[in-house]
Amino acid sequence: MTSQTPSQDKAGPSLPGRNSRRWATKRLEEALRAHQIELEMQNGELQRAQSELALVRDRFVDLYDFAPVGYFTLDPDGRTFEANLTGAALLGAERSTVTGQPLSRFIDPQDADRWHRHLQQSWRVGGSSRIELLVHPRRGADFHAQLDCLLAGAQGSRPAALRVTLTDVSLRRQAEMFRRVAISAMARREAECRTLALALHEDLGQRLSALKMDLAALQASEGQPERAQRMGTMQAVVGSAVSALRRISTDLRPLMLDDLGLQAAADWLVRDVSARAGVVVALKFQDIEPPLEDTAAVAVYRMLQDLLDCLVNGRQAQVIDVSLSRQAPGLRLDVLARDMASGESAHSAMAITTLREHAQLSGWEFRLAAQADGSLHLSAGLALCRDPTGGRLRLVQTTA
Repeated sequence: MTSQTPSQDKAGPSLPGRNSRRWATKRLEEALRAHQIELEMQNGELQRAQSELALVRDRFVDLYDFAPVGYFTLDPDGRTFEANLTGAALLGAERSTVTGQPLSRFIDPQDADRWHRHLQQSWRVGGSSRIELLVHPRRGADFHAQLDCLLAGAQGSRPAALRVTLTDVSLRRQAEMFRRVAISAMARREAECRTLALALHEDLGQRLSALKMDLAALQASEGQPERAQRMGTMQAVVGSAVSALRRISTDLRPLMLDDLGLQAAADWLVRDVSARAGVVVALKFQDIEPPLEDTAAVAVYRMLQDLLDCLVNGRQAQVIDVSLSRQAPGLRLDVLARDMASGESAHSAMAITTLREHAQLSGWEFRLAAQADGSLHLSAGLALCRDPTGGRLRLVQTTA
């Protein structure tokens, strides 16, 4: 029997264990390497996400600070604890001096009570609300501002807050004032024209008609041919004067607009323009229910009159299609001018610009578009509302 040395006895059984440890170490190294690669990939993803979040944060800061309106966040006491740069600029102060201060310090004293009541109601009722106030900035002139309030509930550690946007509406208020002045001036002009037209038609017109009949009677009874001829000439002159007087009276104020309504007056206007200018004018009139109030009817008639005058005199249209239809919340006047004369004079361009400005001041939404075939499409929309007392449609009044 062969005997084994001690070294052989120790080394022989230890080989499988040593291979097992090496295998386990290798697997651990591979697992660690894979985990390292995964961590590096996750770290790259986190870095990209962090960069994207930084970009989003910067974009949000830019949108918040440099928005066209002022943003404020108020606590229940009306103090500002957040404000953007635009809001601070509107108040004529630095942002550091705005935060921590009540927004009421920048409200004109005459509107302070209204703002205090509105603030309390916003916190009590919630939701969104709006108020217009006179703002008194630290630097600069006072201006009319529109404040839109929205109550935001508590979120986590953030308490409930009132979010307020502040918009300078001075230009809008000025435009509304100009429109009210324009409408008032138009109403006075129409009243004066109506009075003058009635005086010309009823007084002077009747006198000239009576004189014409007297001349006709004298001509029939006169025996001398020369005097009869002179009487005939005088009668013709008086007849021309009567026709001119009626024309002036109608231009000042069409009496049929008061007697027969807008549709009859528009029909007469279209036929008169067609006869005088030698153009083809077609009118499509949709029944308007409920009927228009006197001021609204006059506004529609005058706009139609101005549009036809501009197209016939300035642009020399040969065919004009007119359509008047009811479109909520108002009505729409469409005029399509076809067979236009070539070229456009400076006077014509100035006339259409003046017409657009006049229409906008009067409350019309005016649009002008040239078609591919050379025709011209003019569209005017007028907002109307129902009169609660009479039920007729009237012009929408702007707020004071």
